[in-house]
Amino acid sequence: MLIDAGPLVSLCDRNQLTHARCQAVLEAATVPVISTWACFVEAMYLVGRIGGFPLQEHLWALLNRGIVRLREHSEIERRQMAVLMNRYQNVPMDLADASLVSIGRPKSPCRCHRPAQNARHPARATGRAVLGPRCNSPPGCNSSWPRRRNCFG
Repeated sequence: MLIDAGPLVSLCDRNQLTHARCQAVLEAATVPVISTWACFVEAMYLVGRIGGFPLQEHLWALLNRGIVRLREHSEIERRQMAVLMNRYQNVPMDLADASLVSIGRPKSPCRCHRPAQNARHPARATGRAVLGPRCNSPPGCNSSWPRRRNCFG
């Protein structure tokens, strides 16, 4: 489960409207709770402004007790973050958002990107596999992955 800076702040500050809900989700989690350094730094800044070091200490405790784990980025994911921030600059997408999106993307190609498994896919005609985190398949493709434009392929 991925966690952004906002829920991290809510977990640390009991005065946040979403504190109880975030705490309940955290307690019910059956998978590791993962964040990124960018989200952690953003949350650390925010809790520091709200409640100073006592709240920052609580955030450190979430990390030090292993409740929240931080994931390092690969070089490819760092490049993806820059592409995402450029593409969604009108939203805007900050570094923390881009860091979560980059680690949340599937890392292996979808089934339709393996030509032998889907003869109707354009890659089959060229005899090469098309690698990428998202399926960019034509209608009729049997892929179970979301059909979204592949921005890194």
